[in-house]
Amino acid sequence: MSKTRPIRKFSSGNPPVRATTEQEMRKENERAVHTAWRLPAGETRRRSS
Repeated sequence: MSKTRPIRKFSSGNPPVRATTEQEMRKENERAVHTAWRLPAGETRRRSS
C-alpha cells in the first residue's frame, strides 16, 4: 500500500491542500498559526496541532 492518496483533512468548502510532505505541512501549519491569533476566538478552532 503506497501513500499516494491525496490528503483530505479539510471540508469541501476549504481549498485542497497542496502540502504533501511533512516539511510543506509544517510551513502551512506555521502560517496558519501566525494568522490564527489575528482571527476572532471562533476562528482559532482552525488551528489543529
